[in-house]
Amino acid sequence: VFNAPGDVARTNHLVDLLTFHRIRVYRLGADITEGGNTYRRGEAFIVPLDQPQHTLIRAMFDRITEFEDTKFYDVSSWTVPLSFGVDYAPLSDRRLDNSLLGPEADPEFRAAPEPDAPRYAYAFDWYGYYAPRALYRILDAGLYARVALNPLVAQTTRGDIELDQGSVIVSFDRQRLEKEAIHELMRTIAREDGVTVHALTSGRSAIGMAGPDVGGQFYRPLSAPKVLLIVGRSQTWYDAGEIWHLLDHRMGMQVTLRDRSRLGGVDLDRYTHIVFAGGSYEGYMPPYADQLRAWVNDGGTVVGIRQGAGWLRDNVLDYIDHDASGEASPPGDAQGGSGHESFDSAGIEEPARYPYGEKEARDPLQVIGGAIFAGDLDNTHPLGFGYPHREIALHKNTTELMERPSNPYGSVITYATPPLLSGYASVENQEAIEGTAAMIAERKGNGSVVLFADNPNFRGIWYGGNKLFLNSLFFSRAFEPPRD
Repeated sequence: VFNAPGDVARTNHLVDLLTFHRIRVYRLGADITEGGNTYRRGEAFIVPLDQPQHTLIRAMFDRITEFEDTKFYDVSSWTVPLSFGVDYAPLSDRRLDNSLLGPEADPEFRAAPEPDAPRYAYAFDWYGYYAPRALYRILDAGLYARVALNPLVAQTTRGDIELDQGSVIVSFDRQRLEKEAIHELMRTIAREDGVTVHALTSGRSAIGMAGPDVGGQFYRPLSAPKVLLIVGRSQTWYDAGEIWHLLDHRMGMQVTLRDRSRLGGVDLDRYTHIVFAGGSYEGYMPPYADQLRAWVNDGGTVVGIRQGAGWLRDNVLDYIDHDASGEASPPGDAQGGSGHESFDSAGIEEPARYPYGEKEARDPLQVIGGAIFAGDLDNTHPLGFGYPHREIALHKNTTELMERPSNPYGSVITYATPPLLSGYASVENQEAIEGTAAMIAERKGNGSVVLFADNPNFRGIWYGGNKLFLNSLFFSRAFEPPRD
């Protein structure tokens, strides 16, 4: 049984994937509580094993962490509900009766109800998979929009509603478009993005002083991201392609692709965000690095993924231009740098020596070919908005680690204890990973630096991580650094 509360689109994509593989999926016919979650009749879905594709169902849904052979060509786990970020639980045979099987599921996209015309503002929550696409439509049209940093209770044409943090508010003040044009845009959002748009009748909280009004210090203005994606032969084509596909194909967002070797003459001020995906960064020290650091200090946001995160941490976030003696400090000297150990003559480590006959068994201990790890997400942080739970599943295929920053609010995600959810990772790697940072968000001057230890858009199947990346584009200026 599975569901993603508040996100019909994401569950529809999962149902579509299952039915494409000739797996019969049904709507849940009765409420059921399992594994601490309640699955609602008509909202959740159920997949019986009593059907021809039962082996494939087990392969897609089971979590496996023990293997006879621990050497893998690529990914060691494809637990699909974890990649989609849905709540799910196995049901024993004794729990499965005909009352639980509702009608067979239809994976077709469903439009949200047409919104009413409000007197004051429009609002929608951030849980829907296509809420970022809806917000981009709004910002691209030149409308003024804000994000709620705290939950609120709003007065609407259909009664009082609770809106969570991350909800988007579009009021009629300070807008360049006429009300009729704004309303037509909201109708498009409901119809094409499946996002429920609420019509607010007042800016006052429906619960008075117990909740924030629709305005003031608990809201941040938003602007349309103008994204520059760094590509090229030294970049991982998968990582870059997955970002392009998410932005251009799924979210309808404009994105510029530029080869890493041709960045010297680019006017960075044309962009609000620059994304460095995974790739080969060893010895990479371009002449435009100073320009990039100045651009961030002036208000730009850099986003790093996998090896790109390590390079940005060394050369932007933790970069120190000169030490006390006036000599240039090499990248990686600051906390959480490149991770390369250095030793003085008294601290040289003795190289390890193993029998060659053990090589086949030892090689998997040094790599993570692709496994699923548990993360602890701070979903009160703007970059964690749109996630109902702190628990999140992350795909990891690198042993490179990010140490947590000194900023106590900077680690948006850390790996849980124990960290492994599904797939193979050696005990040594699991122990090294737990408690380290999976996602870091820091302010740097007027700009921001967002770092992902792993690829949140992995292979186009990691629907559960896409919003983390999209939050780094839309909400990168919605959080503040700690006070000195």
